[in-house]
Amino acid sequence: MRCPWFRHCQSCFVGMVLLTLVVGGTILWKVNQRGFSGEWGERLQEQLDAYGLHAEFSSVRLSFSRGLVAKDLSIFADEDRTTLLASADLLYLDIDRAIALRGQWQVRSAEFENAYLRLPDSCAPHHLSQLTGKASLSRENGFAITETTGRLGQLDISLDANLLDFQLPGVSDGGEEDSLPLDDFLAMLHQEIEHWKTSETLPAHLALKVEGSLAKPSTLDGSFRFTAPVISRLNYEMRDLNLAGRINRSSLLLEEANFNDGSGSFAGNGFYNFLKRQANFEVASSASLKRLMRTGLGIDKLSQLEFTQPPSISARGELLLPPDSSPELSLTGEINLKKFRFLDGAWESLTSDFSLQKNNLYLRDLVLQHPEGSLTGQLLFQNENVRYQAHSTLPPHLFDPFIEPDGDIRKTLDRVKFGDDSEVVLDLAGSIRPSNLTDWSASGQIRLKNFSYNGVPANYASSSFNLTPLQAIYTRPEIEFDLTSDRSYRAYGGPEQAVVRADSVSYDDTEKLTRIEHLHGVCWVPPVLRLFIPSVADYLERTYRTSAPPAFSSSGAIDHRPERSRTSFHTHIQAPAPLYYTFLGKAVELRETSAKIHTHHRQVDVSELSSYAFSGPINGQLTVLLPSIPGRSPDFRGELRWTRLRLSDIGETYGFEKIESGLLTGRMDFLGTAGKIETLNGSGNFGLEQGELFKAPVFGPLSPLIAGIQGHDRASHETARDASANFLIRSGILLTDDFITSTDSLTVKAEGSIDLARKTLDMTARADTEGLLKLVTLPLNLTGFSGLFQFRGTGSVADPKWENTPFTRPQQTNKPPLFADPPKGRVVPE
Repeated sequence: MRCPWFRHCQSCFVGMVLLTLVVGGTILWKVNQRGFSGEWGERLQEQLDAYGLHAEFSSVRLSFSRGLVAKDLSIFADEDRTTLLASADLLYLDIDRAIALRGQWQVRSAEFENAYLRLPDSCAPHHLSQLTGKASLSRENGFAITETTGRLGQLDISLDANLLDFQLPGVSDGGEEDSLPLDDFLAMLHQEIEHWKTSETLPAHLALKVEGSLAKPSTLDGSFRFTAPVISRLNYEMRDLNLAGRINRSSLLLEEANFNDGSGSFAGNGFYNFLKRQANFEVASSASLKRLMRTGLGIDKLSQLEFTQPPSISARGELLLPPDSSPELSLTGEINLKKFRFLDGAWESLTSDFSLQKNNLYLRDLVLQHPEGSLTGQLLFQNENVRYQAHSTLPPHLFDPFIEPDGDIRKTLDRVKFGDDSEVVLDLAGSIRPSNLTDWSASGQIRLKNFSYNGVPANYASSSFNLTPLQAIYTRPEIEFDLTSDRSYRAYGGPEQAVVRADSVSYDDTEKLTRIEHLHGVCWVPPVLRLFIPSVADYLERTYRTSAPPAFSSSGAIDHRPERSRTSFHTHIQAPAPLYYTFLGKAVELRETSAKIHTHHRQVDVSELSSYAFSGPINGQLTVLLPSIPGRSPDFRGELRWTRLRLSDIGETYGFEKIESGLLTGRMDFLGTAGKIETLNGSGNFGLEQGELFKAPVFGPLSPLIAGIQGHDRASHETARDASANFLIRSGILLTDDFITSTDSLTVKAEGSIDLARKTLDMTARADTEGLLKLVTLPLNLTGFSGLFQFRGTGSVADPKWENTPFTRPQQTNKPPLFADPPKGRVVPE
């Protein structure tokens, strides 16, 4: 049986223990909440002073559950407390409490809330703020940061770090290596960040993870990921930006770089060496290149390009950032454009490989497609010059931006007309100055099909060329004319095309001269001349017609100044086939014609003319004066010589019947206005041999009159085989006073006029049947002499009326005796 006092003692002990636990727990809870203030703030300040740091705080306490707790902590770099290094609303230091009570420090970890950390000046004014997280130290001087978030400027950040050889400031010997290259990169990065802006409602986020030894910066290695729902560089907005990679002391590896701009996407990766200041990268983009350059980079180099959809670009390259010179970019890749406008042209597509070296852009395997043609080749953009080599089937109007609107090249191109089946093929090389597109040069080959120039149709043309805005040189040009619309072809048929070639055709804008060397071929002349001298071509087409194309060869110069005074063009022409020339209102057929033609200012000189007409040779020369006023007829002057022309052929051409024989020889100098016989003036002579003059229309009606007077019809049977005369032509009227012819029994001498325009005559003929006319030069009264008769003819040349009239004395003349024996016709040398 137990003692009652023992039970009372037991109950008292238990109560005291419980009371002690309650009171002790209450005390510990209070202490844990308020800590041991006392000297802990002084101890913390002493520790920071040892590292050259100076702190301020509202309170520091030791908590058994949280360690050392500091409120409203501020750490400064100087005793004056003007340079703030860091701050925190709350800082929890997990220290060894046992040794801390003995005055020793051993920090194992720390937690901080709403902390601020000043970054190096190169990163100002951006600093880490709103930091909340954990940091820990190991016994091997390991330093780790985990679960840390905060803000860097407008960025949300999260940070993890695992660092070895960590030492607080003031203890380190400065490290074994210099981190200047990384600092320079961070400085450049900070300058670049100044151009970027993130969304306030959709903030960007940066996640960093760093590990390595602080004693050996070369071992430091970090990874990062930057994401931004919306972000802008200058005024260029990007969406869903994602950057990820790794960074260490010597390099930056960008593993991912992606975004889209609403028009397309961008993806890339790269590597940057801090020591070499060199970046290598790869990109693929379908983003809006024009908007990126103009609003994102401030470069307006694509103002003449209008895209309906962004270009597709893939490239790889290298970027050098020398500290004391401009950046150097090297780039190679491919570009693909669809549906865009450039230089007022709507283009289907463009594809090309490209290379950029030291600001020189090279486009290789360029293919430019247009609904009307294409261009392939290569371009080199070098400084203020573009060099090119290309093959083009583009229509000429797409080259209008390169042609001066009022220049001579523009005027020349305006004379060229193309149809739906036309083709223009160019193989060319040269250069262009982008600041002035009309400053260019080009050389190569050109081929044209189915076009016209100055209204002259051509099937094709080709030439080598060398062009500048001030000079054009065409070497070995060749053109095939379409002759089916030519007047001569429509009249006589013949070949449907003709090829004309030249050694060279050149144009000098300074001299305003076109020079042509050895233009030659077998072709009707008007189409050829119409290319260069349309006025001369029009005249020749009105005046001459050929049944087959003649052969020709030409050289000379054409003046493009208004006065045209320096034009000088020499042509040698040979036309074996008949050529028709309008003379005295009738088309005269010329065969085996050759001549030298000199075309100069409003004048055409034809020399060494040689031809056959009316079955005899004709030689001479001709000058045509072209009118200064369009529409007026040209004037002409010339000389003709002919030998033994068949009178029957002449009669057939001019409508004279009953002429069966006779050969006509003579010469004539003449001048007048084309198409106006009444303006014809001239002089000459002719001789007839082996003819039958009294069967000709003019003298044929004399036969019955003479026969009636003589009392027999021998005059109608005898042949007046020879005749001759000198003549003048005044205002289209032929005048003669010494016409003479004879038969075996009769001599006829005549004088008078023939109106060539009206084709009428007024002539007096005197017939001598006894030889008495030789006496008429004597001052005798011949009345009553038998054998002397006089007749007068009037009316139409084709059907004149002759009648017997009283005999009168012939007109006085200083010429040889009018009634000398009729001479033989004088042969004109060929």
